[in-house]
Amino acid sequence: MGKTKGVALFILSSIILGLSGCYYRQTALLHPPHEGQDLSQKDISIRIKPLRDFECTHYFDSRLVTKGVQPIQVYIQNDSKKVLVLDATKLSAPLLGKHGIGAKMYKNIVARTIVWALGVSVLWWAFAPLLILDPLFCIQANQEAHKDIESICVQPKDQIVIRPQSRLHKILFIPSEKYHQHLSITLREQDSENELIFTF
Repeated sequence: MGKTKGVALFILSSIILGLSGCYYRQTALLHPPHEGQDLSQKDISIRIKPLRDFECTHYFDSRLVTKGVQPIQVYIQNDSKKVLVLDATKLSAPLLGKHGIGAKMYKNIVARTIVWALGVSVLWWAFAPLLILDPLFCIQANQEAHKDIESICVQPKDQIVIRPQSRLHKILFIPSEKYHQHLSITLREQDSENELIFTF
């Protein structure tokens, strides 16, 4: 009888932990967009795609649009012989940096621990494992989110070099109130300082 109760406890705890939602889908799965708006100049093309809330939930495990952030995929293809620089300070909308995005995406470990502690006080045998396991899963999820944000996020003062015959795929995180369906991206030629402006 004790063995059966132990098996039932393990199964129930696993189900509850699976439903707790404290995990993170790494954005390594976020491929360059197959749809969106395209513009080309002088063997250089840019595609942008604003992400919708359900896409944010899928890629970032967070409804960023609802939380006041508009993520925009930017895919730049440099088929020219020039070295280009994506100057984040010359975008037509301000960007949120990695810390601002992290605040929207990270799991609140303290709040979740309090919720599970209340569950333990009501139904000890079912929720006790989660009081320990859930914060550990949340810490891991936050660490994975932090790594991904650093790798994909264009910082407000970034100067990103795009070599000839290369590609760049990044995410712009723009405050929703500053994004009005229009976006200008400026690419500077590193050698001549000439600028190419792409207005979507």
